[in-house]
Parts: sequence; structure tokens; C-alpha cells
Amino acid sequence: MRLLDAIAREEPLGASALTFLLRHYLATGREDLGEAIGGALAGALTRGAEEPDVTARAEWLTLFAEATALSDDERLLTAAAALVAGLREEWPSAMQVAEAAASVDACLRAADVAGLVDPRELVPAAIDQLERIVGGAYQPGGGMAATIHGAAHARGGAADQIRPAAALLTAFERSARLPYSMLAEELVQPARRDPSAPGDGVITCEAARVLCRLAALHADQHY
Repeated sequence: MRLLDAIAREEPLGASALTFLLRHYLATGREDLGEAIGGALAGALTRGAEEPDVTARAEWLTLFAEATALSDDERLLTAAAALVAGLREEWPSAMQVAEAAASVDACLRAADVAGLVDPRELVPAAIDQLERIVGGAYQPGGGMAATIHGAAHARGGAADQIRPAAALLTAFERSARLPYSMLAEELVQPARRDPSAPGDGVITCEAARVLCRLAALHADQHY
């Protein structure tokens, strides 16, 4: 696997690549993956804290939060807590839909980690922020705009639909509010109709994950 070779050469990997390896390890239990990820995480802690991009910081938060299932290293909790605090601090001024949604989604997911945050406080705050994003950028039948409270509504790009859809599904999982999953399904309709719709490789992968989550919901008899 090329990612393992890159780790062996001590090349820095991004959060999404490390998260892929982590999830693969948790699903398979492969020892070589566990050893490689453990070493790579130690070097990633500082990089996550220094990342200036909001979406990338959300990815680092997701990685560190999920990595607590692999390691009891207190530094993971410390790094994740700092990222949650930093992302939340920027919520009131957030204007870009895709990155704001990624921030909310990562924080909602982090609420599951024991000892990291108080979910009774974080989850409602994150859902309030998600409501702000949707209220300021969504137009019925027109999807999400690229910016919150823009001067005129114009449908945003693939990331502006897929990342809010992912956050809405996570909010549904935490709140059981049916309108969230219904709106998520509406936002990904273009991806369902045309899987080759414009979007980079990362967004295509994110769209596939959202569609898989929706398929799992539809397979649930209680949904």
C-alpha cells in the first residue's frame, strides 16, 4: 500500500489519508496498519494544531477523535479539545458554507468521544450553528449557496451540497429530527442522478460516503 510506504519513508500524510488508514485498521485489525498509524499520529499532533485551513482542521479533529479508539494517549484528547475550541470560536463569523459545514460535522462527531467534551453542551451548539448555515444559504429547490447570507442566491458547487448533507445526517443521528435527513437527501440528488457531476476526487469520495449513509437509513425499518 502506497500510504504505508509513505509512512515508512517518514513522509507527512494529510488527515484524510491517515483517517482512511485508521478506519481500515479498525475494520481489519491488521497489525502493520496499527503500527504505522501509531507512529504517524505522533508526528501529526503538531501539524493539526498549526493548520490554518478550516476544512483541514476539521479533518484533523475527526482523525484525532477516531484515533482515541486505537490509543489512550492523552495528547490525542488534548489536541482534539483544542481543535474543537478553535473551530467553535470561528462559528459566529463563518461565511463559507462548505468549510462551516465541515467544522460542524467534525464537532458533532467529536461529541461521541468520552472525556473530550460535554455532549449536552456541544451538540445543541453545533446544531444551532448548522441551523444558521442552512437558514442563511439554503433555498428550497435551489440547494445551498456557497456563502451564508449572500446578496443573491446562486447554487454553490458540489462541496456546498455534500458537506452540509454530511453534517445534516450527523445531526439527525444525534437528534432524530427527520427534516435533517430529508434535507440531506435533497442536497445530494444531483450526485445520485449524475455520479460524474463536477467535483474533485475528495468531494466524490465524500459524496459516496453520504450516499452510503442514506442507503443505510433507507434499509432501517424504523426510519
